[in-house]
Amino acid sequence: MALTLGLGMLPVMVPQLFQQMPQAAEMFLHSGITIGTVVAIGANLILNGRDRQAKIPGCKECELQEVNENSMAAREVFSTTREYIAMRRKRQNAQKNAAL
Repeated sequence: MALTLGLGMLPVMVPQLFQQMPQAAEMFLHSGITIGTVVAIGANLILNGRDRQAKIPGCKECELQEVNENSMAAREVFSTTREYIAMRRKRQNAQKNAAL
């Protein structure tokens, strides 16, 4: 985020920086919003795309790994939901007992 903000502020802080650029490039570089957006998209692709594995067509191990990761996530969601429901019932029972 600091990279995006810093580079997006360049046209405002140093307006003469892009004067030597061609007219077509100057049109895009004159706006800090454009620079910030391009930098944010590029950084997102670089940083978030690094840990992802390329899927190979016909690769059974890739499909099994994806299913295994999804099932682990589903178990975690189920477990968390079950704990939440148990805590909610316990709180409701405590409120009923306090009302009696």
